[in-house]
Amino acid sequence: FTETGHIKVQVSSQQVDATCVLTVQVSDTGRGIAANQIPHLFAEFYRAVDKNAPTVPGTGLGLSIARRFARMMGGDISVRSVLKAGSCFSFTSQLKILEEPQSPAEFPNAKHITDDPQALDHDLGVKSILLVDDTQSNRMVVRSFLKKSNVEIIEAEDGAKALKCLEQRPVDLVLLDMKMPIMDGEETLLEMARRGGRIAATPVIMLTANAATEDRQRFLALGALGYIAKPVKKSVLLSEIRSVSAVSHEAKTAL
Repeated sequence: FTETGHIKVQVSSQQVDATCVLTVQVSDTGRGIAANQIPHLFAEFYRAVDKNAPTVPGTGLGLSIARRFARMMGGDISVRSVLKAGSCFSFTSQLKILEEPQSPAEFPNAKHITDDPQALDHDLGVKSILLVDDTQSNRMVVRSFLKKSNVEIIEAEDGAKALKCLEQRPVDLVLLDMKMPIMDGEETLLEMARRGGRIAATPVIMLTANAATEDRQRFLALGALGYIAKPVKKSVLLSEIRSVSAVSHEAKTAL
């Protein structure tokens, strides 16, 4: 689907105890996908239609099979796309680490890779976070990014379980995935607002593969204070948590 421009593959990994979470991103500068077709891409036998482009042979099974494989490996697959500008498909998987990594001294030519120095400052302004995501590998990645932050992390697999957690105890921040079974992120956000009090006042950062400007504006209009596009990057996550924490603290001070 990319007649001109480029196709780029990026691979990264994050070690969590004896497991490695592998993330692969494949981005292109091709024709892109219309926004109304994206929610159906991973359905069996569904094929995106572009009246202005030649028909490409296929059965519409490739992406549904790819998602099934990704989930069998403890991960998932998602897509971000802008029509006529290109697409980015991302998938994750969990891999067991069979051996301890060899000492860096054995690889004198290897480059030492670090995150943005700002991201290494782990004073996030919060002490507890409710992490809501139905995909285990996504939760593992976020947990690994916050490992050195001295932040208590409570996990929930869907919005209904997240609300039960909030009923039982207060938290400083909610990281809320958009696409989930039973109760998705948007429904959860609206229900938090409806319940009022401490639950409604809890700041929320949305996690979503929908990276369009209108999506960000819609989430903020619904009451979220922050927004992070998947796949989540450590520096972006820490920066957004600090920012939302500061805004929330100022609001409480003003009250």
